Amino acid sequence: MTVLVLGDQLARDHGPLAGLDPCEERVLLFEARAFARRKPYHPHKLTLVFSAMRHFRDALREAGHAVDYRQCETFADGLDAHFEAHPGDRLEMMRPASFGAADRMRELVEARGGSLAVLDNDLFVTSREQWAAWMGDREPPYRQETFYREARRATGYLMDGDEPL
Repeated sequence: MTVLVLGDQLARDHGPLAGLDPCEERVLLFEARAFARRKPYHPHKLTLVFSAMRHFRDALREAGHAVDYRQCETFADGLDAHFEAHPGDRLEMMRPASFGAADRMRELVEARGGSLAVLDNDLFVTSREQWAAWMGDREPPYRQETFYREARRATGYLMDGDEPL
C-alpha cells in the first residue's frame, strides 16, 4: 500500500499519513512540471511549493519511511513510473481540495492497474457532510458567507464576542 500525498497536503499528522507504519507502507509524491505550467503561478510560489515537498520527503525519509518521490512531466507519467515499479499497488490519498480531482486521479490509477482509496480531507475546519447538511433544501442564491458565519459560531474561530468577523 502506498500513500499518495499532494503538494498542498504536507502534514504528517493528518489524513492517511496519521499513524502510518513506515515498515509496511510507502509514500508517493509527484513534482509534476505540468502543474507548474497549468496556471500563471509566480516563480517564487513554485519554488516554495517544490522546496516544501522536498523538505517533507527528506523528513519522512529521516523518520524511516520509504518515499517514492517522482519528478515527472505529468501526474500520469509519475503514475506510469510508480506502477512499473509497483504493479497493482493500492494507493490511498486524502481528498484533494479541487473539485473533481479525486475522480480524475482514480481514473489515472485504475487505467494503470492500481486502485485508489480517497479519504476525507481533515485539513478543512468543516466536512463535506456539514456543508451538505447546511445546504439541505436551501434555495438559490447560495451565499457561502452565511455558512462561514455559522461555522465560526460553531467553532468559536474568527469571532469578536458573539459575532463572527
